[in-house]
Amino acid sequence: MTNFNDSFERFFKTNEYKQNKFIMRIIFWVFISVPFLLLGRKAGIFPLFNYNIVFIDVVVFIVGYTIAFILEKIKPYSSVIKYVILFTVEANVLVVSVGIGSLVYITYVMVPLLSCIYLDKKFSIKMLIICYIFMFLSLCYRAHFLVPSYSSGITPQRWLTQYTAGLTLEYILVAAAVIILASRNSTIVDIDYKEVVKTFNSQREITSSYIAMLSQKQAGLEKHLTRCSNYVEIICNYLQRNKKYSDILTDTTVFNYVTASYLHDIGVISIPDVILNKKTDLNEKERKILQTHPLLGYNLIKTNMSQMDHDYLEILCDMTLYHHERWDGSGYPYGIAGEKIPLAGRIMAGANYIDNLLTGSPNRAPVPFDKMLEVIKQMEGTSLDPEISKVIIKASDAIKAVYERQNFI
Repeated sequence: MTNFNDSFERFFKTNEYKQNKFIMRIIFWVFISVPFLLLGRKAGIFPLFNYNIVFIDVVVFIVGYTIAFILEKIKPYSSVIKYVILFTVEANVLVVSVGIGSLVYITYVMVPLLSCIYLDKKFSIKMLIICYIFMFLSLCYRAHFLVPSYSSGITPQRWLTQYTAGLTLEYILVAAAVIILASRNSTIVDIDYKEVVKTFNSQREITSSYIAMLSQKQAGLEKHLTRCSNYVEIICNYLQRNKKYSDILTDTTVFNYVTASYLHDIGVISIPDVILNKKTDLNEKERKILQTHPLLGYNLIKTNMSQMDHDYLEILCDMTLYHHERWDGSGYPYGIAGEKIPLAGRIMAGANYIDNLLTGSPNRAPVPFDKMLEVIKQMEGTSLDPEISKVIIKASDAIKAVYERQNFI
């Protein structure tokens, strides 16, 4: 079954990816504001604004943003990206702080504050230490190269001692606030993690017990459920990557989709073995009995699994009840069409078609992989949601990897 720890790790990686995007947008808009700052300098609004400082800042922005952008394209979930982005911000603070008349040392805590949005206390502490070092180095630079420009009667050493002491005290106070905030974030995440783990373990036990019952019911059904779960995960990941149904497909929802997909055929528990394992075509009466399994599964879930997490239970019901509905309305049990079919049911239908085509059934031979893709393409807008059909074609390499791993070739 789905590994919960992997999913939770994915949550942090996804949060990191989103925060990287957020800060990169800030950097972009700051860069865009440079011409307005130059106009302000020209008009005398920023009389102390130094053109050299602006030039160096622009170069730092361009270099940092470009490196982060390239890394994001090559390896979007790399932890290196957040360091590049925050170092870009910190480097700009450093450049501005050593400019004459730009006493902005306390802004060194801006980067540690930004680091809190990554929900990683250790990372925030690292940034606090690094940013303090940056601040101290800028003070050393100013003391030895810039103090004579705006001070008289004070030695560089004395200036450095006084400013280091005062700014260190300020930094410690703000750093304490950053650590408290980072700790609070970590505590909230830990509490949520423990609660979700407890819920997940309960759901896994229930799911495992029903999978065991299903495996006794029909030969090969457990493997079918496992493969379908893999296909659901692939479809969801590719939909996310292509920004389709992004308002629905959060990481938590995808995790629930993958987990719930193991029980989409739970209703077959109530179908007679003689129908499930019949090696010839079903007659009309037998077909109608088989087509009751979505409703039977839905009723079983509602009756026996009400203690499960509400969101997970809703997804499980949708997958069970609607995975045989068709986009054009010719499916069962209700014959509903288009987006009236819940997304969970439409995705499950796609995964189900992939596996049924590739593995066949007691009364139907399997088809080759390339033929499966052709059939899926033909199903676009008829049996399948067009977006899901397209995604299956795009994800063919990942799907084929699952197919080959199961030794079906």
